[in-house]
Amino acid sequence: RSTPLYSSAASDVYKRQDDDRVSLFFLYDSTHLLEQSRLELTALAAKIQRDNVSKVVITGHADSHGAPAYNRALAIRRADHVAAALKSQADLDSLHIERMAQGEASPYADNRSAAGREQNRRVTVQLLGPNPHE
Repeated sequence: RSTPLYSSAASDVYKRQDDDRVSLFFLYDSTHLLEQSRLELTALAAKIQRDNVSKVVITGHADSHGAPAYNRALAIRRADHVAAALKSQADLDSLHIERMAQGEASPYADNRSAAGREQNRRVTVQLLGPNPHE
């Protein structure tokens, strides 16, 4: 499988995050985060620590290329990758992380276009806990 370049489509979604939910994007058929998402993951870890967030829910997603079972397995591997990266950050060993996989079941964008599929290769990280806004 070839790896398409990062395009503005994922960048547009990347900007549509809120304080308590962040989308991170991956290369095609991979658990490797796009560069912008790696930077966001580092910032997210700092926010979790600073705001004393006690729990996060990480939901993995995939585009519709490949079999549904494969895409679900890829989605959980993506969630696992982000969970491990968060745990490895400073003082986040006690963070409770719930991982889920949607696979291709909950697309953000239309899977019929390359730009849509790129937006669907993601995880969402939802911050929970006593008060993620503090």
